[in-house]
Amino acid sequence: MSENKKSGAEVASSSLFLDSLNRASDDDICAITEEWEKKRSAERKSNIIRYILMGFFILVALISVISIVRTLAGYRKAENFYSDMYAYLDDGGASIASETARIPSLDSFGTVNGPKGSSSAVYNQLFLRMRTRILSLKEINPDIYGWVIVPGTENIDYPVLQGTDNDFYLNHEYTKGYMQAGSIYADYHCDREVERNFNTVLYGHNMQNDMMFSELIKFLDKDFFEKNEYVYLYTENGIYTYRIFSVFKADYRSGYVETGFPSEEDFITFAKDMKSKSMYERTGIEFDENSRIITLSTCTNGLKSDRYCVQGLLVDVYYQP
Repeated sequence: MSENKKSGAEVASSSLFLDSLNRASDDDICAITEEWEKKRSAERKSNIIRYILMGFFILVALISVISIVRTLAGYRKAENFYSDMYAYLDDGGASIASETARIPSLDSFGTVNGPKGSSSAVYNQLFLRMRTRILSLKEINPDIYGWVIVPGTENIDYPVLQGTDNDFYLNHEYTKGYMQAGSIYADYHCDREVERNFNTVLYGHNMQNDMMFSELIKFLDKDFFEKNEYVYLYTENGIYTYRIFSVFKADYRSGYVETGFPSEEDFITFAKDMKSKSMYERTGIEFDENSRIITLSTCTNGLKSDRYCVQGLLVDVYYQP
C-alpha cells in the first residue's frame, strides 16, 4: 500500500515539474540559462584566480629556497676562501690578531713615532710578520691597501683592498674573483699614505656567519664597547693604532664617510659631530688640527640606507726603525 502511495507521489511530483516547464515562457528559460551560465563563469574565474595564486606562492617559495641555497653557498665559499688564504700565507694566521690584542699599554708608547722600551721588540715582530702578509698578497694584486684587525672580535682580521671605485670590491675578493662576501676595502678617495687622511674609511659586508664586518654590531653593546677600545690598521710601512670613540647607526647619505675637508677646522667640527652621535662615551678623546680618524662601516641588514658605524681616533703610529 505504501509503495503505491509513494509511486503516486512521485508521479504527481513529476507531473507538476513537467507542467511548470510547459507553462514556462521563453524568457523564463533564457533567464534560467543565463543564471546558470553566470554561475559557471564565476566558478571558472574563481578557479583561475585560485590556480594563479597557487602558482605565485609556489614560485615565491622556489625563489626563496634558491636564494637561501645561494646565500649559504656564498657563505661557505667565503669561509673556504679565507681559510685557504691564511694557509697560503702560512705565517701564523689568526694568531697575529691575538698578539695584536696583547700590544703593551698606550702608556708605554711615544705619541707619534711608536713605542718605547721593551714594547719596541713586540712591535717589530708584529710589523715584520704583517708586512710579509701584505707584500705576499700585493704580489698577487697591487690593490692591497693594508690589513685591519679589531681585537675583541673573533673574525675581523682581513686584508684591506682599494679599487678605483667603491663598487668593485663589494663583491670581489683580493684575486679579483667574484665572491658574494666581497672584501674589506678602503674608500677610493683615501690616500694610500694613511696619515694623510683626515678620515680613513673602510667598508665591509654584514654577513650572517660573523664574517667580514658583521662583528661591528658587537660595539652596540655597552659592555663590549667599554672593554674593547682599539682598531689596528697595518700597512707595509707601519702600524696605525686607533682608539674607538664612537658607534652609531647612520644613513649612508649622512656624510659620516666624508674623506675630504676644506680646512682643518672643518674636519675638527666633523669629528666632534661624530663623537656626539655615539651611543656611548669614551673619555679622553679630544680633536685638534693633527687629529686623524678611522671609520668602519657596514650595513644593518634592515633598511637599505642604514649603516652601522664604528670610529676611532689615531693615537699611535709605529714606523719600522
